[in-house]
Parts: sequence; structure tokens; C-alpha cells
Amino acid sequence: MPSDVVIRARSLSVGYGGEPVCAPVTFTVRAGDALALVGANGSGKSTILRAVLGLLEPSGGELSVLGRPVDEREAIFRAEVSSVLDDDAYFPALTVAEHLLLTARGHGVDDATGLAAELLAEFGLSSHANVLPVSLSSGQRRRLLLAAGFARPRRLLVLDEPEQRLDQQMRSALAERLRAERAAGGSVLLATHDPVLLEAVASRAVLVGDEQSVLMSPADAARAIGAETLGGGDEAAPTAVAAGAPGPAGAASGRTASGATTTPKGQSAQAGQSAQQGGSGKRRRRP
Repeated sequence: MPSDVVIRARSLSVGYGGEPVCAPVTFTVRAGDALALVGANGSGKSTILRAVLGLLEPSGGELSVLGRPVDEREAIFRAEVSSVLDDDAYFPALTVAEHLLLTARGHGVDDATGLAAELLAEFGLSSHANVLPVSLSSGQRRRLLLAAGFARPRRLLVLDEPEQRLDQQMRSALAERLRAERAAGGSVLLATHDPVLLEAVASRAVLVGDEQSVLMSPADAARAIGAETLGGGDEAAPTAVAAGAPGPAGAASGRTASGATTTPKGQSAQAGQSAQQGGSGKRRRRP
């Protein structure tokens, strides 16, 4: 595997209890890339992120991160992969500043105090440096978690809907920060519902769906978000037609009319696997 490949997924299937939550996905993330996962709420984006982070065992296909099988227990994996998921995971007894200092010092940052001060200012938390997270608003806690994600060395940054609970000014600042991450050779894998953030940051995107998952350009993915109102709820199911509808021939060839590659429903790394896994072939919605 080339040394610049950070994530390689081939016919990756994820789910719970042996039941897949979405069509298999195939993608490669290299150094300096940013890949965005888009799709309706519950389409499986977060489940894919959890598999990449080693928090969930894939149910099929192939997955490697930094050239190795995923094992979040490995010290080298923890040293090179930073993540911010959609939860409020914080230490209730530590102040905002102490969170950032602990993260930076724990990962061997030379000037942990300086980096913490820089991140407090960048994420608009300087005036809250000495308060406990419980005293923050939900948006401020989200900013704290994002700041902590940047408070450590990393080759790969994994973000689950980082735009959530951020105002437009902070979303723009986040986009600038992620562009700088790419320019420095870092890689980003994010799930997002924000078409503006997607186009500003991503080099490619995957539209995650029940029937097939489609690799497409950021512009096509942004249009798909707008056309399908993907952030509108679990019932706003994504389709592969938003970026240029394939007819039956396009579906068979694995390409949409716009040139996007697809992974059809039921495809996996094992030849001959039934396209109707789990009986009816219906996918169970998960975040």
C-alpha cells in the first residue's frame, strides 16, 4: 500500500447484529485529502466513522487505517488518529482550559500552554477558560470538543457532523482550520449535512444510502444535500440519482451519469454473496 494512503475501504459493510445499515462503501483517503460522508439522518455515516475508529467491527469487506488493520487499542493508532464524535464526552471536574492542557500535554505537545491559549481564542472560549463544561451552552461544549480534537498531534482527523450547534461565523472558522489541516498534509474524514462546509473543505464525497453508496465530487454532493434535504430526518432517504440519475445501465456499470462511482446494494468483498442480505434487504436506520 502506498505510504500516503491513510484510509483504504473496499466494499466495507457496517451494521449491528449482522444486519447492515447501508450499502457497502469503497473509498481511499490519502495524505492531504478530506473525504465527506453525506446522507440522510440514520443512513449509516456515523457507523462508518465508528468502524474507521475501531469502535465497531466491520461486518464485511476490507478496512485499513495508516496501512494497518484497525485496532484502536494500539498506541500508534491512538497517537496518530484524533476524533470528535457527536457526543458530549468531557471530564466534569476539569475546566475548559484544563481539558485542552490535559489533551496537549498527554500527547507530548511541547508548548501545551501556548497551544491551549491559541485554541481557546480560536474557538471563542477564552472568557470561559476557567469554568466547568456543565456551565457552557451546548454550542460552547461543541466548540470545546472540537478544540480538544486539534490540541494533539495527528495524521487523521475524524469528525462527526462538526458543524452541529455552531453559528455561521464559527462554521467558517472551522472550514478555514480544516483547509489548513489539509494544506499541512493532514487527512480528514467527516460526516456532514452542511453543503457550504462540504464544498469548502472536501476533496471528494460519498453519498451513503440504502441501495447503493456513491463516490462523487463535493459539488455534486452539495447539490444532493440541497435536492434531497438530507438533514431533514430519518425519512429523507438519500438516492443515487441526485448527482445525475443513472438508468438501469448506469446502475449496472457502477457509474452515474455525472461519472460518480457506485457500490450497489449487496456488493461485498466475497464473491457470490446474496444481494438480499438479511432476508428482505431492508437497511436498519442508525445514526
